[in-house]
Amino acid sequence: ELGKVVVSVLGDVELITPNTIFDYRNNYILHHKTATEEEINYNMVKFDLEQVSTADLVVGDLTVKSTGVGIELGTILNLDNKKIFFAKEGEVVSNMVLGAFPKNKVIRYKTFDDFKEKLKKELKKL
Repeated sequence: ELGKVVVSVLGDVELITPNTIFDYRNNYILHHKTATEEEINYNMVKFDLEQVSTADLVVGDLTVKSTGVGIELGTILNLDNKKIFFAKEGEVVSNMVLGAFPKNKVIRYKTFDDFKEKLKKELKKL
């Protein structure tokens, strides 16, 4: 759904989503039959962080606390890519994230439709 919003505003862009990362992991397993769980996870994370660090734009929903999202955010902390952060109204966003990205305000949304509309509005500003 959110990918459709991005494409509707920015046109034909490459989107990397959590599904992209899981698809990479599944494809890795398929082509590396003897890989250990550690090798699988290592290569999935390596792919994920390469995608995040080379992205022109990172859109993050900070509503759900996730170590993985924290690692991704740490990877882009000092990079010049554009960042747009969202969180559901009433949810607490980590002080660590707020302190690490003081120039990136967190845009609050009420519903998923509200999220999509606010994302569209922010993308049009780029």
